[in-house]
Amino acid sequence: MPPTAGQGANQAVEDAWTLREVLRAEPDPVAAARRYERHRVPRVRRVSRLAAAERPNRVPGAVTGLVMRTLPAQLAGAVLHQQLRSWSSVLSGSRP
Repeated sequence: MPPTAGQGANQAVEDAWTLREVLRAEPDPVAAARRYERHRVPRVRRVSRLAAAERPNRVPGAVTGLVMRTLPAQLAGAVLHQQLRSWSSVLSGSRP
């Protein structure tokens, strides 16, 4: 789960709750694991697709990758910081 979606902890809580419910209802551990998987896979795929579609999670293009490899680290950090500020309402100070 990409960290920009903030879903890692949320998905872990959903996983734990779902696993608890499945284990309560299904005494056979193998059947419980299969039931858990059938229940969780569609939800995890949906959330993962949404998270992966966010702009910061896309792999940079060839030109961007080349530029980032040739820039000095300090300059690359400054560019990244400015880019993050443009995407973040918190860093830019324009909270909704």
